[in-house]
Formats: sequence, C-alpha cells, structure tokens
Amino acid sequence: MPGAQGKENQIFLIFFIFLAGILRLYVEYISKYTLKIERVMKMNEDLSKIRQRISQLSKRRQMLENKIMNTGDILKASYYERFIVCGKPNCKCMHGEKHGPIPWITCKKETKIISTSVPSNNVTRAKEMTENYKTFRNAQKEIKKINNEINELIQEILKIKEGDIDEIIKK
Repeated sequence: MPGAQGKENQIFLIFFIFLAGILRLYVEYISKYTLKIERVMKMNEDLSKIRQRISQLSKRRQMLENKIMNTGDILKASYYERFIVCGKPNCKCMHGEKHGPIPWITCKKETKIISTSVPSNNVTRAKEMTENYKTFRNAQKEIKKINNEINELIQEILKIKEGDIDEIIKK
C-alpha cells in the first residue's frame, strides 16, 4: 500500500518538525539560562571583590581611628625654628650672622594669627603637640579618602544589583 507509506512519511515529517521546534525552544531556553547563570556568577565575583576591598578599607580606617584616639595632646599650630636679625647697628647679625635658631610657633586663635617664640622650657612639649596635630590631620585626611572610596564601592554595588525596569513591566 503505497498510500499508507506516504501517510507514515507525512506523520514522521510532522513529528520531526515538531521535535525540531521543541529542540529549538530547548536550546533557546538553555542559552538564556546559561547567560543568566554567567551573569549571576560574574555579579557574585564582582560583589566578592568589592566586599573584600571594603573589608580592607574598613580595617585600615579602624587602624587610623585608633591612631587618632591614641594621639597625645594636640596644638593646632606650626612649629619651626627661625634665624633673625635684631637690628642693633653693631651686632653680628648686621654682618650676616643671624641669631638663632629660635624656636617659633604660629597658629590661628579665633580671628587672630599668633606668631611668637617658644620659651625654652616649652620647646619639647610644643614640638610633640604640633607633631601630634600633624599625625591627627594626616590620619583624618586618609579616613576621608577611605570613606569616599567606600562610598564609590557602595555605588558600584547599587549598579550591579539594580534590576531592569523592562524586565519588571513586560508581560
């Protein structure tokens, strides 16, 4: 029966086309699923790197905070040594050999700038306190940089985790 063979071939062809369609849908599904998995893995890798960096920065910030807390007394001033000319006509300084070094300190108090010599009994303390101030300010500046970097990393996290509105509103 040649008609039956032709009918079987048609059924086989329809079944083959049906299977090919299912296979195509399956391949599309697997491709999309694989892309999603790769995207999630990349996102997790990026988040892990950010988390590690934030942890490093937090440890550094904690160390700097401890440094600030353990800084001794502070004098918000600049300490330096000057050489001066006294102005007396017969003095050696009038011929190039200046007086000094003279311990000197400059600071701003309210609206006034104070610039004066430091008594010899306070030189060591003035040096220590102005160095403590430098240490304090340097740590403070570094903490500010760290905080800025952490804020930038948090913005990166937001970008990584932010969803797509088109995926939410599509039907």
